Amino acid sequence: MRDQLVHAGLRIPSNSSTKYLERVGVDFDQRLGGNCVYQLGHMLDMLGPGAIERAGILTSNTGGVLHYAAVVQDGRDEYYLDPYLMHTEPVKVADIFRGGVMVEAFPIGNKVAFQHTGANTFQATLYRPSTGVQFDEVRRYQFDLDQAYDDFPPFEEYATPNPSKMSMRVISPTADELMMLHYHLHTAGMNIVRYHSSGRTENVRQKGQPDVFEHHLQRMASMVLLSKGKIYDGLYQAQYYATEGYWSRINE
Repeated sequence: MRDQLVHAGLRIPSNSSTKYLERVGVDFDQRLGGNCVYQLGHMLDMLGPGAIERAGILTSNTGGVLHYAAVVQDGRDEYYLDPYLMHTEPVKVADIFRGGVMVEAFPIGNKVAFQHTGANTFQATLYRPSTGVQFDEVRRYQFDLDQAYDDFPPFEEYATPNPSKMSMRVISPTADELMMLHYHLHTAGMNIVRYHSSGRTENVRQKGQPDVFEHHLQRMASMVLLSKGKIYDGLYQAQYYATEGYWSRINE
């Protein structure tokens, strides 16, 4: 279970654009990755026959941000699995409810803290190293075991039209660096943010530092054995299929 979790978190890029291609049945290069539902699906497939049937799909809508994770039954124990959070080991739900637990996450140095928040609810919080011994909270998700899905949610629930941006995230082969590409649809601007396990960060904008941006994009592409053109094409194609006008036509 740990191997499948780590593989899905490290080797399947997080990509919020490809869900729009999936939504309309357009083929895309699987190396582009996908959103949290896509990562979960691949992880459960790797766990073998019956894994999905043993899983409950959890949903969080903290701060208006939808996120999905899974709780999988293994013998008498239940484990929380969330490749998007990149935690390095399955988390036993009983340990969360017994008093909370903190585990390592990728990139190296990140941590995820789990805390019981009442009844059958708990939260998962991702932390990233900052300066010195300080950590910054990156994101927090609240889950309710009583509200688990028996199957994956429909595209209409999480692939909503006209997003403000699309993002792709990759982890370096050495697992000590995260690179995040953001495509801001309303301005057509792009930027890449680099996070290192030491706490160093760098934000490079395409329009402000085009040469540096292209260098970093090439590094991102090489990490997943793609060309820069493939990444650009995936984003631009997804932008077309994510428009309100296109969805109105296919729903007529």
